[in-house]
Parts: sequence; structure tokens; C-alpha cells
Amino acid sequence: MHHNFIDAYSHTDSFLCRRDPRVKLFVFGLFILLVLLQPSTGMRGLVFYGVLLAVVFIFSHLPLRPIAGRILTLLPFVLLTGWSMRAASGGLAVTVIKAVEAMVAVFLMVSTTPFPRLLKALEAMRCPSIVIRMLSFLYRYIYLILDEFMKMRQAQLSRTVGGRLSPGRQAKIFSSILGHLFVRSYEKGERVYLAMCARGYDGTVRVLAYPGFARTAAWADGAFLVISILIMGSLEALCLMPWK
Repeated sequence: MHHNFIDAYSHTDSFLCRRDPRVKLFVFGLFILLVLLQPSTGMRGLVFYGVLLAVVFIFSHLPLRPIAGRILTLLPFVLLTGWSMRAASGGLAVTVIKAVEAMVAVFLMVSTTPFPRLLKALEAMRCPSIVIRMLSFLYRYIYLILDEFMKMRQAQLSRTVGGRLSPGRQAKIFSSILGHLFVRSYEKGERVYLAMCARGYDGTVRVLAYPGFARTAAWADGAFLVISILIMGSLEALCLMPWK
């Protein structure tokens, strides 16, 4: 079955795709931190960072529809979370805008970086190895789980006779599919782990050495890092300035 992989556009020939993953991790991590630290009355800063995000998206040469589709898929969960946190965070609108800008930043970083290189960048930045292994296995096997879900869903639809089902019946069938999917995923995980142990797995994933900064692109990576820090610092200064 066809899946829209999260790093499907990571080989696009754009300025952002060519940047070193470690630099992008630092820059986008700083961006997300500054967005989340905006005060509840800091709508001005969120607008500034939203404009900056739009400019970066334009230069990334990524298609709009897939990114927008991913954001819309997660938006209901953001709204539910924002509704529960509205009293503590200063309002639903501020919470949702922060979450959307953080999600777009994550999607930009992941969509412009091959996932294996992103994992190696996390390792180079001394991220805990258990986190890297969990992300690696998640990326490798989540599409197998999606395949399993889609097959079960198609099998259920092929057995549906007599038109549309009632909402209660649909919810019951969907919960049954999720239950079977959990059992199958657990069994598959057990088989994969036993197979890995039989092949000498000791908790460390053997990978190729991480390539260092390319000399031809070192200046571009450095310029991207410095300019990004200067721009975000300038935006923070503008947010702190009193406007009449």
C-alpha cells in the first residue's frame, strides 16, 4: 500500500534540504522554544514567528497540500488539548497558534531531512540512545502497522452489506479493529525483537559513520545558523519593545 512518508521530500533540491541536520535541529529547536515561551498576551510575537515560518516554508520548496493535510489531521487533538489548557495558558487561540506553529516547524525540519540522518544528528548532539532507538523503530515499523490497519479496514468494508452503518455500530467495529491491531502489533514486536536478539542485537544499532560538515557547504551552514539566530533575536527584541 502507498504511504506518504514523513521525509518523502527530503531530497528536494532546496537551500533548507541541503543544510546540515545538526544545524537544523538547533535552529528549529530554538524556534519552537521561543514560540512556546511567548506570554499569553504575546500575540504580536506569534504573528512575527508565523511570518518567519511562512518565509522559510517558501524557501523550502515543499508542496503545500501534504503539509497542510498533516497539520489538519492533528488539529482536532490540538483543539482538545488547547481547550483543556485554555485557563492556564491565557486562552484557546494562543494555545492553538503556538501548537500549530510548533507543528509546522517540526514538519519543515522532518520533511527536509532524511530520517536516518536526523537520528544521527540527534546522536551527534548527545541525545539519549534509548530515545534514538525508539524513534528509529517507530519510523521503521509504523508503516507496517498502518498497512495492517488498512488491510483490516478494507476487509471490514468488504463485509459491509446494506449501505451505511449506524454511528454506534461504526464505533463498535472501529474499536474492535483497534483491539485486534494492538494484539497483532504486540505479537509482531515480539517476533521482531526475538529475531534481532538471534542476530546479535545488544541494544546498539550499527550504522554508517555520520558524515561531517562538507567543506563546500560549511559556510552556508554557518551562515544559516548565524542569520537564523540574529533574526529570532531581532524578533524577540521587537516583541519586548513598547508599541504605541
